[in-house]
Amino acid sequence: MAPTQSQTNRLGELPSQNLLAQPEHEVESDRGLKTWIIQGRRGGPAKRYAWPLASPQSYKSPEASAWLGLPMRFAMAIAPLPALITLLALLTYQTTVLLVGRARFQHGVKAPATSGPEPFERALRVQQNTLEQLVFFLPAFWLAALLDNGKLAAVLGLVWIGGRIAYAVGYLQAAEKRGPGFGISFLSSLVLLVMAAVGAIRAL
Repeated sequence: MAPTQSQTNRLGELPSQNLLAQPEHEVESDRGLKTWIIQGRRGGPAKRYAWPLASPQSYKSPEASAWLGLPMRFAMAIAPLPALITLLALLTYQTTVLLVGRARFQHGVKAPATSGPEPFERALRVQQNTLEQLVFFLPAFWLAALLDNGKLAAVLGLVWIGGRIAYAVGYLQAAEKRGPGFGISFLSSLVLLVMAAVGAIRAL
């Protein structure tokens, strides 16, 4: 349902009141996300915006924030489930850092050395590879959650974390056991990247 003429001014922009918070403008998208209809500028067509896992009252896009005359800081409110998964991913990485510190202590490898007994080098590779994959995962995860399917992105985020844990446990035992965990986490990141790309193209 598009906003009525009484809900827009003569330029087709939203009034100062929070139109997005009115439930009559909430619809269910084909991807299971709540979408909220915003009237375009200068009488343009109404557009649909998805708000994954959060209500518009707590989650606003920069574009919607500008239309509503709100400070940009209101546009950066964070959806709770993706935020929680991000924290879990960071905690997983930080755990690998602590494992490297423990390996240094156990095997007497003093900083800044990055070589030593094989158990230490395996712990170091776990930390380095997790960091490398984290740089790929986080942007793809958030873009997929914001632009495509927030619930599916959350599931894939949990799969990524599980894959990184499996990677770490396997690699710390033997280098040959790192493959399954790496494959799980890499494939989940790749799916998130595809979701983000599809969502961005769809939003054009």
